[in-house]
Amino acid sequence: MPNIFKKADWLLIAGALAAAALLLAATSVGGAREGLYAAVYVDGKFYASVPLTDKTETIDIITGYGSNTITVYPDGAAVTDADCPNGDCVRAGRIGGLNASVACLPHRLLLRLESDAERGVDAVAK
Repeated sequence: MPNIFKKADWLLIAGALAAAALLLAATSVGGAREGLYAAVYVDGKFYASVPLTDKTETIDIITGYGSNTITVYPDGAAVTDADCPNGDCVRAGRIGGLNASVACLPHRLLLRLESDAERGVDAVAK
């Protein structure tokens, strides 16, 4: 079977793959999570926020509805413990994308990943 690619074709393909790898590395090393934080709301009101950094941080949320433990990782956040009857919020696992959320309905708690850039205008009104 004849080789349909010439040396220049292989160099072009290798260059494109190298550029894609560099772009992927640049977006995953800090730039993608910069300004991202885990926001906690209780009863629809802001309660606390924790920025996503290189270290894992745990906070306890204790309200009149019950208690939850929130763990914030470098790549997301999760409700890791709760004294609610069903534990759906704990089983929901880690959230990792912008505007991703998990709720603990018995405790009226919402954990949501937000961004500093998002605090501006979210929509255009006509």
